[in-house]
Amino acid sequence: MAIVQTTSQTEVHPSVDDNNVCIINMGRKHNFNILPVEKIQETEKAIQFGSIHTPRHTIWFPKKALKECSEVPGTFTFAPWFTFDSWGCLFISSNMRRSMITLEFCS
Repeated sequence: MAIVQTTSQTEVHPSVDDNNVCIINMGRKHNFNILPVEKIQETEKAIQFGSIHTPRHTIWFPKKALKECSEVPGTFTFAPWFTFDSWGCLFISSNMRRSMITLEFCS
């Protein structure tokens, strides 16, 4: 089960409502950075850690897709419909995928 830490919310991206957060695919690790909705430039700035490169896209999905850990407030696990393959890539059910928005980063 992946555990993720949120960052503080600043500005909401105009195309996404307040009830969404974004997931940023970080490669072959079971490690994903979950950010509240923000403008894209601020989101890119928020993922400066480790050797992670700025990803090409983010995926926005409902907050109900996350379950907060009661032991550590502000830390979340993914709801059961999120699973990972052997590369650590995220698989999402088709029902969930239909309710999400994908945004491309400009390089």
